[in-house]
Amino acid sequence: DGKKLTMTDEYHATFDGVKAHLTVRNLTEDKTGLYKCHAVCEYGEGQSSAMVKMEEPGKRLLFRQP
Repeated sequence: DGKKLTMTDEYHATFDGVKAHLTVRNLTEDKTGLYKCHAVCEYGEGQSSAMVKMEEPGKRLLFRQP
């Protein structure tokens, strides 16, 4: 829906100097969909996206991108 996320207990973002990570806690149907990241720094900018689906309620899933 194009809305910017606000970091809360439900959404937590970190950056380790190389990779950015987004944790979505307590996944529910309304938190599924396309998530996009757009980063800008002195060297340029980049973006990435990931589709989050809910296949089995209560099962912990880990999504990684190269």
